[in-house]
Amino acid sequence: VEAERALERMSAANVEPKLRTISPLITAAAAAGQPAVAAAACRRLMAASLIPGASEMLSLLRLHAASADCKGVVAVLRWLGAEELKLDEAQVDEVKAAFELLNSTLRTTKHPQLGGIAPIPHSDSGAAAAA
Repeated sequence: VEAERALERMSAANVEPKLRTISPLITAAAAAGQPAVAAAACRRLMAASLIPGASEMLSLLRLHAASADCKGVVAVLRWLGAEELKLDEAQVDEVKAAFELLNSTLRTTKHPQLGGIAPIPHSDSGAAAAA
């Protein structure tokens, strides 16, 4: 909520966006589970021809994964690819963790994107059933 208010105050005061002022808002909004605020902060940066860094994008990736937002996950991954950001080993591990989180979230919820149907089980459980 505080990140949202800060972004609104900055917009109202016509404060020129800077990475060092907007990036923490993206991270805070993502950590607070506020995808609309995080996305608005990203749009504000991009409108000023500024590119959020990998850490901000990874925060958004985790946020979308935690809410089982497959379209959001794909959008962040496409953006990361389009910007050709170089990820270090720890950041690649964060991407893997986001996929694990997404998979876990999809398996434990009846999500509208899945039509209320549980996802297909892992291939190893299918092999066990066939044996």
